[in-house]
Amino acid sequence: MLGGQTVYTPDNMPALNTALYNFNINHYKDPFGAVILAFVYVPAAGIFLASVDLEYGKPELNPPILANFTSLPSIQTSARITNLTDLTLELNSTQPSGFRETFWAFMVHNDAQIMTDIQALFASQIPSIANASGLLPALVFQPISTAMTSHFTSNGGNALGITAADGPLIRMSRFLHMGRQC
Repeated sequence: MLGGQTVYTPDNMPALNTALYNFNINHYKDPFGAVILAFVYVPAAGIFLASVDLEYGKPELNPPILANFTSLPSIQTSARITNLTDLTLELNSTQPSGFRETFWAFMVHNDAQIMTDIQALFASQIPSIANASGLLPALVFQPISTAMTSHFTSNGGNALGITAADGPLIRMSRFLHMGRQC
């Protein structure tokens, strides 16, 4: 499979939000793709970064479903043909050992402007915690496409009552990693 993490500067966030929106509405055409988009404040550097985990369930380097992400200029990428074990280890390595993590999650309709507005709100709150030691705040977006929700009814539905009729959704999570180092 294809997978890895790609890092972007925050000026790419509007394009990344649009890419995630388009991925979500087109995912039913190619359900082998998967994306997790994170907007992260890095206290040690005093900057925001965007991090995107891109996966494709086949060993294909440039699948069209991910092109809106891969066509953007990035700072670095680890995208490669590999296996799920390797990708799991990579993702785990970005979660510092010994850190306590808290998060809050909610779901909204697939909308690039909502993502942009929530990012602005998140960024506006960072100065109040920017000098706290050992924090790594992140805002994470995961698409919940109709290709996914169409399977919910196969086992009797889901606890939230989500159906394919709700259309594509975005699960937003606010993470706060706390520990000795960030």
